[in-house]
Amino acid sequence: MTAIGVDRTGYRDITAVWYFVGSAAFLGGFFDVVDGTPFEIAFLASAASFMYLSVVLRTRTLLFVGMVRVSSRPWSSGAYVGLLTLVGMRLRRVPPSTIVTARISAVKAGLQGVSVNDLEAHYLAGGNVVRVVNALTSADKANIGYPSSAPR
Repeated sequence: MTAIGVDRTGYRDITAVWYFVGSAAFLGGFFDVVDGTPFEIAFLASAASFMYLSVVLRTRTLLFVGMVRVSSRPWSSGAYVGLLTLVGMRLRRVPPSTIVTARISAVKAGLQGVSVNDLEAHYLAGGNVVRVVNALTSADKANIGYPSSAPR
């Protein structure tokens, strides 16, 4: 019901997430009913086939799974970006992979004070965040001072 309500508002981009949450809750509850019965294997087979169809049809129900994949890159490199921050970027139509790439470059170069919010604000203002981080890295390596609010 939440997904139907969200679909009728201006936040239609997150409808798929609510359909996914609702269907996962329904299937989880229904599995408790068929657990230990002959229908258990049929239920698991039908659930797996529905998951396969959602991947083949490229529906947006797997938005959250895509965010987990994108969030693993900064986590493994030490440039932490929260999962909810990545979902928020997607909803604001900011490509998370661009911001994550720039953030990883900034952290690996040792740049202090370059936050995810600064990079996202720069992107939304029409800037090229990867070029800015590369320029800040070059300036840092050449010992050229730059203002602390450079990415803004």
